[in-house]
Formats: sequence, C-alpha cells, structure tokens
Amino acid sequence: MKRNLVLVVAVVALVAVVVFAAMSFLRPETKAYATLQVNPQFEFAVDRDNQVINVVALSEDAKQVMSDLRLAGRDLTEALKLVTEKTIALGLVAPNMEFVFLLRPATVGVDVQMLKELATRAKESISASLLAANLNTEVKAAVISKEMFELWKGNRYLLEAYADLAEMNVSEAVIREILTLAEQGLVDKTKFEEELHTVVAAMTDMIEAGLNEEHALAFLRRALALDSELDELSTIAAALIDVHEAGGNPEHLLKFMEEALRNGVTQETMLAELTTVAAAYIDMVEAGLTPDVAKSLLAEAMKADPALLEVTTVVAAAIDMVEAGQTEAEAIAKIQAAIKADPSLDTLGERLGVSDKDADKAKDQADSAEDTEGGGE
Repeated sequence: MKRNLVLVVAVVALVAVVVFAAMSFLRPETKAYATLQVNPQFEFAVDRDNQVINVVALSEDAKQVMSDLRLAGRDLTEALKLVTEKTIALGLVAPNMEFVFLLRPATVGVDVQMLKELATRAKESISASLLAANLNTEVKAAVISKEMFELWKGNRYLLEAYADLAEMNVSEAVIREILTLAEQGLVDKTKFEEELHTVVAAMTDMIEAGLNEEHALAFLRRALALDSELDELSTIAAALIDVHEAGGNPEHLLKFMEEALRNGVTQETMLAELTTVAAAYIDMVEAGLTPDVAKSLLAEAMKADPALLEVTTVVAAAIDMVEAGQTEAEAIAKIQAAIKADPSLDTLGERLGVSDKDADKAKDQADSAEDTEGGGE
C-alpha cells in the first residue's frame, strides 16, 4: 500500500513539473516595455514578436481609453493605432501636446537596433492616426535604457526632453548631463524646469548646425554660466550657430562674453549687445580677417568701451584697412594707437578714417541680423 502511495505521489509531482514547464514555455517572454504619454499614459509589455502581452493604464484618462479595447495579442503598432484613435475620439488630445513614445528593454541582451526600428514604426502608426484626424500633433519616439527610465519616470517633462534629444541622436550619456544641469548647480532647478524646452532647443539647434554633441554641451554649460536666468539662452545659442556657420570659432564669442564680464561690462549690456558683437565678428571673418584677429579686435573695442557702443566703428575701420591692402597686424596697431590717443573714443572714427555713415551701416547690418533672428524664433 505504501509503495503504491509513493508511486502516486511521484506521478502527481511529475505531472506538476511538466505542467509548470509547459506553462513557462507557453507564457510569452517580455522583450520590452513601451510607454505612451499624451494626456492619458499607458505602458505596454511587448514580446519578441512585437505583440502586446498586456497594457497597464497609468492614469484615469488611460483607464477610460482602455475600457473597451482588447489589445493583448495584437501587434504593437496596431494597438497604438487603436489607442490613438480612441484617445482622439474622447477629446483627450490637447492643443500643443506631444505624443511621447519610449521603448525600453525588459532584459539584458535585447537588440537595441531592433527596438529603434520598432520605435520608428510605432511613431509612424501614431502619426498616421493623428493625420487621419487632421491633427498636426508632434510625435516623439525613442529608445531609453531601464536605468534612465527609472530615474525620470515620475517627470513627464524630462522624459519628453529625453525623447527630443534622442531623436537628434544625442548619446544617452550626454542627455543625462543635460537633464541634470540643475542638479549640478549650474541653474536654479525651478527655472530649469520652466525653461527646459529652451535648453533642449538650444542643444538641438547647435547639433543641427553641425556642432558635435561634446562641443554643443560644453557651449551650453558656459552659456548657462553667463545667463543663469535663461532669459537670453536662445540668443546666445543663435549667435554661436551664426559664428560657426560663417566659418568663425564659437569659442571666441564665448571667451569675449566671459572676458567682458571680467572687465566690467555689465551682464545686461553684454547680453543686449551680443547680437551686434556676433555680427561684427562675422563681418570681419567674411571680409577676410582670420577668426583670431577678429577676436583680438573685439577685445580691444571692449576694453576701451565697456558699453560696447564703438564696436561697429572698430569693425568698420578694420575691414576698410584690410580691404585697402593693409595687413592684419597693421590694422590692429592703428586701432590700438587710435584708442590710446583718445581714450574717450570721441574722435575714434575720425582717427581711423571711418565716417559716421560707415559705422551706422555696420550697426544697421547688425540690427538687421538681430531682427532676422527674432523673426525666426
């Protein structure tokens, strides 16, 4: 009797093991998790065939959207289409709101390139549904590491910023540096969050202009040090881009700004005259002066006139002399002599042979550049 009992127990145990193994084998393995943020927020678990295993509603609006949708077993792109259409139908797509789709690996060893391709298809699916509803809503899609997602999952705006930067192929390490600038003490945390879009736009604009991410990040840090209130960050970034695209060195403009503050130029004056200074530098470079000489001439003008009112006079004189055949060294020497002879700068234009008309023309060109920038923002 005991022997038969032992045999029955063994058989039951074996059956349990087989059933458990079969269930484990049949249970879909999660390859990735995807979050979709609009106003409703959702999280999808996706298997290795890109099919939805399950969806979790992360907000009350999301629960409303999910109320009669059956998404398990569907391809992720199809599930996103249905969710987007239902979200639109319920009037939950607010003006100026982005759809942010973030995909992260569930386990080690998941092919990140395949996730990027899936993120692209997901974006196309969401965008197509929005377009069909005549909504010009922006869609951002990116792959994010588990670590980064856990770090920022409670902050919608940081995740949106992550997606913006990731779509520009900014590396995750640099994105982390950017999104923790406030924690690094470079700017007030509240101000940083309020102006996060401006910070991200400055970074992406510099990268679009051809600056590599390391240089763009370094310039961004220094720009924040010069303008911690972020009032003129867009202007600084635009000036750096203009200088770069003109063949100059953005480093020169930043050094000029830093030296200006050290030499008594007020921050208000420096920021107010930045576009004029950048335009003056560009004019000299385009006239054939080397970037180093252009930088030196701006430094001379700044030391003599902390109000930066005579920058255009110095620039017009330098350009005239070089175009007349004088060397850069001769031009610098004459400008230095003119400044030394009249520190008040009242007769600077006369001594350098620059008429008020020439100086006004240079100033008008700088103002025109500033107006163009303002109109493009």
